[in-house]
Amino acid sequence: MTRQSLYRLIDSLPEGELQAAARYLQFLSITRDTPLEEEAFSEEELTAMQESWQEMERGEVVAFEDVVQGLDPGFSFGS
Repeated sequence: MTRQSLYRLIDSLPEGELQAAARYLQFLSITRDTPLEEEAFSEEELTAMQESWQEMERGEVVAFEDVVQGLDPGFSFGS
């Protein structure tokens, strides 16, 4: 997966899924070795990350396979 193909994947998301995708990407950007207090996140970002964790705990997630099935048939992860 390249950054270019990730950008295309993001561009293909339905408008209603953009907030969830943004929260997940923010979650991925957190390093596990550094305590959250030492990260340079705004209050809004920290709140969004906490909401993401809560959504995952409640099972409000979409499997990657389901996302892929919803893509345009011509979409490719390759460059």
